[in-house]
Amino acid sequence: MSEPDQSLRVSDAERDVTLRTLGDHAAVGRLTLDELEERSGRALAAKTRGELAVLTSDLPAEGAQAFPAPQAAQGARPKRPVRWMVAIMGGANVYVPDSVDLEIGGFSLMGGHEEIGRELRPRPGAPVVRIRLYNLMGGTSIYRLPPQARGKSLKEARHLAKQAERGQLPAPDEQPALE
Repeated sequence: MSEPDQSLRVSDAERDVTLRTLGDHAAVGRLTLDELEERSGRALAAKTRGELAVLTSDLPAEGAQAFPAPQAAQGARPKRPVRWMVAIMGGANVYVPDSVDLEIGGFSLMGGHEEIGRELRPRPGAPVVRIRLYNLMGGTSIYRLPPQARGKSLKEARHLAKQAERGQLPAPDEQPALE
């Protein structure tokens, strides 16, 4: 892009292209969830092409498919992202950062769902995670994980979400160092 193009205002369609690119790179492991969240917020708030270009400048221009998955390299169709999870007469756990905007819908018959963790007001431009729950004789637990849960096991992350919900979560700098 030439220098004058950097100052041109962007459209919603250009922001959407950048968001899809960031999501693709996160899906193959080039961006962490934290980086994706931060860059997505900046993409949604971007006003110029230069602001959008900065968000992908350290990522390969070929896109997320630069290194195909082994099955794709052998001629098999690439695997689609998981969109459904089914648990018959059982339950499911869903883990999301507490900094995302969460929309939950659906219905339950002889079951239900629960949200565990603190419910923060999402920051402007935070990613929206939409979850549709359809439970039949089972339930879903949605854990809103605080920043302190990053890098922890799922068991430790669940414990931290429960502490956050009760208001007992120590500040990040008060966490004892694990050795």
